[in-house]
Amino acid sequence: MMKAVLAAASCLLLFAFYRKGGNGSLYYFLIVSAVFFAVGRLEEYGNRKAVASFHARKEAAYLWMGQNLTGNRIADLKLIRKQFALPMAAAVEVLDEYRKTEGRQSGKAV
Repeated sequence: MMKAVLAAASCLLLFAFYRKGGNGSLYYFLIVSAVFFAVGRLEEYGNRKAVASFHARKEAAYLWMGQNLTGNRIADLKLIRKQFALPMAAAVEVLDEYRKTEGRQSGKAV
């Protein structure tokens, strides 16, 4: 959400300041763009950190998933994202990986 607001603000600033015809407006645009890209980098860093944290304690996470997942994919993705603070793409990857290992383990038990 924050990225969309910053993108819209930068477009409005660009339009407004270039309409005035001043060269100083470029600096405002560059500042807003720098903030926009900084927010993106911080978001990526947080996502990488959350994924690394999940993989560091994977066994405990799989135990939690075994106890708390419902079988409904959408609800399970919401639970995983909330519990481990993962981005959606990583949550999908984690859930698919868990389902594969769960299937392998149940196949061996039979």
